[in-house]
Amino acid sequence: MLWHTVGATGLASARAVARLQSVAPFQDSLTGGGTLWSPEAYGIFGMARDEPPVPLAELRDRVRPDDRDALADLVTTVTERQTGGQTVLGIVLSEGTVRHVRVAADR
Repeated sequence: MLWHTVGATGLASARAVARLQSVAPFQDSLTGGGTLWSPEAYGIFGMARDEPPVPLAELRDRVRPDDRDALADLVTTVTERQTGGQTVLGIVLSEGTVRHVRVAADR
């Protein structure tokens, strides 16, 4: 369902499509089944497709130091509380630039 406020007519579908184009699905198994990344996830993290995907709990070294607690909280929410969660993380790319990414994880 798409909706808009009275003052923002006509752009709801365009905004929704733009958001969906930036989605990068991934999957982690908490029982040792491995990690799967979509091609888009490799691009977001600035990694080559032949590199192994990094499990969510091991992304710490790729995240800005200021965001590491938020990552740990997200992992705890998913693994221990067994609920979904989301946070925004600054991902440090190989050349040193930071890309801000909203990570949403569900159990």
